[in-house]
Amino acid sequence: MLCTLLVPGGDVLVVTDFEAYVDWVRQEVEGTGFDLEWEEIPARFGTKYERKWSELGQKRFFEIRLAKREEILLPVKEEVALEVHKVKHFDPERFDPPVARGEITVEFKEFLFDPRRGVGMSRVFVDESGFHQHFWIEIARMEEGWKIRPARGCPVIPTAGAQRALDLVRDGALQA
Repeated sequence: MLCTLLVPGGDVLVVTDFEAYVDWVRQEVEGTGFDLEWEEIPARFGTKYERKWSELGQKRFFEIRLAKREEILLPVKEEVALEVHKVKHFDPERFDPPVARGEITVEFKEFLFDPRRGVGMSRVFVDESGFHQHFWIEIARMEEGWKIRPARGCPVIPTAGAQRALDLVRDGALQA
């Protein structure tokens, strides 16, 4: 999708401290329309996270440059307005959302629950024909039941797959 949205001749610069991410990008770049260059660098951008990791002793950072060499047009998925769900009852001990497989695959990776705050978080993986998203879904106690929505501060692109994940959390909450 990045190649579809980036101007011809454009490039993308990513800096990370996580070497496994660099390895993953190197494996995934083939057939994307990008040329890849990467190098190990010292801290030099002064971002909040770079300062944080440097203060903790991190010395190695990695610069990844993706240069668009050819146009590969992919259809841009239409955004959908995500529907937030509400359920009257929720039992975190019995919560087990169903998995979906097919054109849209949804898998739940972990579930965390804070009984004091009345908030559950479910980490989800969504695959829509090769477009992947990882995000958290929040299940929060309210005055009149429980609200199910994408977790605040968690980036999610509103697609049919993201809505399917919300629907499956609702279904799992209703069965719990």
